[in-house]
Amino acid sequence: MLTDYVDYATHKNLSIASRENYCPLIIYSPQIEGNVQIDELCYQMDIFPTILHLIGCEDYYWKGFGVNLLDSVAHRNRPITEKEAYELRMKLVKNFPDNGLVPKAWLRIAEYHFMNRKFRDAISAYNKVTGFQNLTGKEAALAMYHLAESYYNIAEFETAAVKYFDYIVGADAGKYPSDLRAEAMDFMAAAFSDLEGGGVEEAETFLKDKKVSFKDSLYYRIGMKNKDHDRNEEAVQSFRRLMAINPNYIDAPLADIAIVEILILQQKFDEAQEYRYTVVKRYDRNSSWYKKNQQYPASVKNAESAIRSAMLDIPQYDHAQAAKLMKSGDTEGAKKRFGKAIEGYNAFLK
Repeated sequence: MLTDYVDYATHKNLSIASRENYCPLIIYSPQIEGNVQIDELCYQMDIFPTILHLIGCEDYYWKGFGVNLLDSVAHRNRPITEKEAYELRMKLVKNFPDNGLVPKAWLRIAEYHFMNRKFRDAISAYNKVTGFQNLTGKEAALAMYHLAESYYNIAEFETAAVKYFDYIVGADAGKYPSDLRAEAMDFMAAAFSDLEGGGVEEAETFLKDKKVSFKDSLYYRIGMKNKDHDRNEEAVQSFRRLMAINPNYIDAPLADIAIVEILILQQKFDEAQEYRYTVVKRYDRNSSWYKKNQQYPASVKNAESAIRSAMLDIPQYDHAQAAKLMKSGDTEGAKKRFGKAIEGYNAFLK
């Protein structure tokens, strides 16, 4: 994003110290009148007081160290810079370690390092936030989530996966807000899938003694991440692990469609054909999957799409194989295969 911003910054004679640390901030609401543009360099800490102004909460007892960017006098005469705020917080945590503001100070220190891509320093600070056992709520959630993201950004994927897991378990227990839960699930899966070998075995080892309800969802996501990165064997391994745990998982039809696609890419055509029969049987209206998930229209639609696709591909494959047998001179074998194809076409057309 910053690369696109550089031309504008150069035109406006703005000084940019690093191409990695800055990006434009855009705030939009239908209730905001006019088009206010601010050319001066601003800071992350300015967002909080600016939002307070926009929502009419300027009398809130704590406005942070930033300024309201819509106050032209304030943002041109700011009392403190982001770096100075960081230095003040460092003095606070060093000189008054038992002060009640210390947990939040460590969080802001960690964010300062995180936004400046000093992930190891961020990890150290975030660990100090999460070390306070009585800290819950948004501060703890943000610390846990960004701690995991910091480990991910320095390629310590297994540790990142564990930290995302801790956040998810905390959110499920009500310790943290759950607004980042779905995203954390995706990143935990990405962290496992980025391991050598696709991460399925590491996930199995880690989850072995864990009593959590989302193992099926994690294996599904690991499978999809591996498939997206063309790790096809690893993807199939993860999908099969999902089916072993919970064949009635809500998105199981999508996993089975992915398996068929991978088998075709691997040119395992006969195996793909056999798996199509499994798909048709697994998701029909008499199946345990359908009985459990029939109240979810989107999932039922995915299942019906998987069945229809398989039911069409089955006779088409038989038809193609029959043509090969005919061409090779095996007339009797071709007749039988053509007959099988006809049965399949009739089943599809019912």
